[in-house]
Amino acid sequence: MISRLPRLGSYSSVMSNSRPSLNTYLALAKDRWQNIQNAARVASTTNEKNHEHIYFVTGNESAGKFCFAGLARAYSVASTYTSSLTDLDSLTSAILYGYLEYIHTSTLYIPIANIPREDIKLRLELLVAFHAAGIIPYKPPPGERLATLTDAELEPLQSHAATLSQYFTSLDDLLENGIFDYVQPSNTTWVLVDHNASQLDLGRVFAGRVKGIIDHHRDEGFSPDAKPRIIHTCGSCMSLVVHRFDKKFKNGKWNGRLWDEKSATFAMGAILIDTRNMKASDPAKLTKWDRNAMEVLMKENGWDVDRRDAFYNELASYKGYIDALSVDELLRKDYKPVDEQNHRIGTSVVQQSVDWLSRHHARLSSLENQEEEVLLSKLAEQCLHFARVRALELEVVMGDYYVDETRKEFKRTMMLVPNGDIGRRAVDLFEELFTDKLELRNKRSDMDSAGVNYVVWDTKSQGAGRKVTKDLLVTAMRKALEE
Repeated sequence: MISRLPRLGSYSSVMSNSRPSLNTYLALAKDRWQNIQNAARVASTTNEKNHEHIYFVTGNESAGKFCFAGLARAYSVASTYTSSLTDLDSLTSAILYGYLEYIHTSTLYIPIANIPREDIKLRLELLVAFHAAGIIPYKPPPGERLATLTDAELEPLQSHAATLSQYFTSLDDLLENGIFDYVQPSNTTWVLVDHNASQLDLGRVFAGRVKGIIDHHRDEGFSPDAKPRIIHTCGSCMSLVVHRFDKKFKNGKWNGRLWDEKSATFAMGAILIDTRNMKASDPAKLTKWDRNAMEVLMKENGWDVDRRDAFYNELASYKGYIDALSVDELLRKDYKPVDEQNHRIGTSVVQQSVDWLSRHHARLSSLENQEEEVLLSKLAEQCLHFARVRALELEVVMGDYYVDETRKEFKRTMMLVPNGDIGRRAVDLFEELFTDKLELRNKRSDMDSAGVNYVVWDTKSQGAGRKVTKDLLVTAMRKALEE
């Protein structure tokens, strides 16, 4: 007996009546996913496979960095799991791609967010973006009030943020109900946004089903026949999503509007955050793709620069609000792993300096009034535990922050915490090879003791963001492995 999902006739009827809202699209995509889950539960007792075609759009390497128990059983690959939290650019790019594709072709893509449910509450900026897009009615308090919120006022914020999972499919949804025992790779189509290579276990199964790529990272050469295959260096992947659909609609026969105010505002958020309100000094962080996309979106939603600035300030305030989070939560909040020859490096970006993070840990652990060296060592212990849980050779904490509320002076700091001999050698090579390139200054370290090792630098190079630093860390790891 062939297991079939419910037919999608109701979806096309929505298209024939009027333009669907973002809310409507997300509800349909979630309903489609729940149908898949229900069918998988039934099929779990019969070993049946799905024979309906399923479309996925996934952001931020979730298609490549994860393998789940069901997939391991079904396809005889090793099972690995690493939490890698999605960012605003990845999630909104996946949602907007699926939404605009649905408007244009009626094809219903299920947006996959690379985020465990329990970590959604750490991404308070999603509340601002989702409210501005009309997806949720809850309006978060003004960003200027965040510093004075009481615990009682903070709790509703986190509760509302945690409920955002109802609007998209998360990692936990993929883990449940034997989905990958049921879904056959040949009956899936995957579009990758904000990354361009499916890797590791899940990637080995589904890589051949990648039919579209939109990304702003270095081209890794995978899926050369994907259409679209749009890979350009720019500040935000969302800028390329805007470019793709704006061009497609202008050249097509679509008579309606591509954008409405809500969808244009939703798209603006990621671009504003990633380009620092269109003021990034790094030319790779603010390109023609970003400028062109912002021009299109501001024209569509009728905003002026003042309104755009106010929206950015709200997003940035919520993205940077970290006072209530533990060190472990801060390391998870914006964490991405990268692998080199099965040796993993973790990178965690925190919206404050490493020194602030060490003092924050001291406050939470009742370690105030200790010397700087002691505070850094205690912070390194937390980072080492984080690395061991995730089987990392090296955990890297990047402190990217503005000096004050005027947001005029931007600085970077960095802490490297190795977990073992290979990690220690990679740290040595990183310093040897890239001190001048990254303008590493004000070194503070303990690499000689038998206990926890660490190195902290101020990074003077404004171009030393995560993407650049990650590539240099991989180079250092590769050289360490070659010795």
